[in-house]
Amino acid sequence: TGVPVAWSIAFSTLVVIYFGLVPLPPSWFAQQVYMGADSISLASIPLFLVAGGIMNKGGLTRRIIDLANDMVGWVRGGLGV
Repeated sequence: TGVPVAWSIAFSTLVVIYFGLVPLPPSWFAQQVYMGADSISLASIPLFLVAGGIMNKGGLTRRIIDLANDMVGWVRGGLGV
């Protein structure tokens, strides 16, 4: 049908919750969503992206790539190795 997998999973989950096919209270679902989002691992993702943006604006990423290229650039495959 051309629908992405994530949307089909979300739709089927909402249908099951709406029609009450799972004998769990609605507060349980909210608690599970909160517990999944309240994770230090998930907090590290945006911080990693911010650090990358700061390094890129300051020109540090170019210097790191140049250093790595100087160290292994002569090897076949270069930075891929």
